[in-house]
Amino acid sequence: MCLKKVGDTVNIWLLILVCFTIISIFHQLMFTHLQGFAKLTEPYSNKRPHLAFSENIFQKNHHVLTHSSNITNKVNNSRIQQITLEDVFISVKSTKTYHRSRLSIVYSTWFKKAAKQTYIFTDYDDPFLNKTTDGHVINTNCSSYHTRKGLSCKMEAEYNAYMKTHKKWWCHFDDDNYVNIKRLVAVLNQYHWKNDMYIGKPSMSKSLRSTFRGEVVDFWFATGGAGFCITNTLATKMSPWCRHGNFSETSKDLHLPDDCTVGFIITNRLTVHLTHSELFHSHLERLNHLNPRTFADQVTFSYNTGINGLNVISIPSGSHVFNVTYDPTRFLSLHCLLYPGTQFCPK
Repeated sequence: MCLKKVGDTVNIWLLILVCFTIISIFHQLMFTHLQGFAKLTEPYSNKRPHLAFSENIFQKNHHVLTHSSNITNKVNNSRIQQITLEDVFISVKSTKTYHRSRLSIVYSTWFKKAAKQTYIFTDYDDPFLNKTTDGHVINTNCSSYHTRKGLSCKMEAEYNAYMKTHKKWWCHFDDDNYVNIKRLVAVLNQYHWKNDMYIGKPSMSKSLRSTFRGEVVDFWFATGGAGFCITNTLATKMSPWCRHGNFSETSKDLHLPDDCTVGFIITNRLTVHLTHSELFHSHLERLNHLNPRTFADQVTFSYNTGINGLNVISIPSGSHVFNVTYDPTRFLSLHCLLYPGTQFCPK
């Protein structure tokens, strides 16, 4: 009886040993097969570092796309309808003092390239200028003084006039700006006109801080002295702070003038980024540092011929243009460089 139990025990152990052997052989065969498969697919495994690189690129681009309106709003020109000059409303802010000096230069040069799209907002009835511009002079009845109240009053008039047009873009400029119209349209076509777009150049290297109705606020703004452009989509969203006298009230509560108020409404209240463009130039920068070879690529120029000294663009020596005595702003000469066939240009 005892021997029988011992025999049964031995048989059981033999059976376990056989099973274990079979499992070991099967495992070895599978391992060898997988090694061969790995060798066959080894060339494809070399692509894995490229996948990791692509993931890094995506993470980098995702960060940029999240924080840079300059990139997110760049347009694939083949995907949307291109704008023309007819889609742009151009407003120029001026005052009675500069009708004969600044505006005469504007009218003689770039105004004629966009006469139907450009309106001058001033503070004085000027029948001669109104006739010259074919009725494109608007007397805002605002103060002629260069104060926050007077400046903001005119900007509100510009905004209200633009909103009646329903055009795709509104571009504001000062009367000491030269606007390269052809380049302006080309630059605007680089962005989605259906998006919230605010394009211009800040005059400060950091955001501006002020108080608004007891609240400390920080924001960016594009200086009006270089000009800026806004899409209709964004301008419509600005309405609660701009229409029916609200713009002047917003400016008053912000304690800052017109271009600052525009920037506050857009970048602080509406949280839309300012798209910084180096193609817009004001008299606050060293204009003689601009490379004449890039003149055709720029959107706006400015000048300052006041008591603080001459700040104008440098015209290449030897050019068939006017001397600085005849053309102190250099806008006549600039226009002749861009449009040498113009009637008043030296031949």
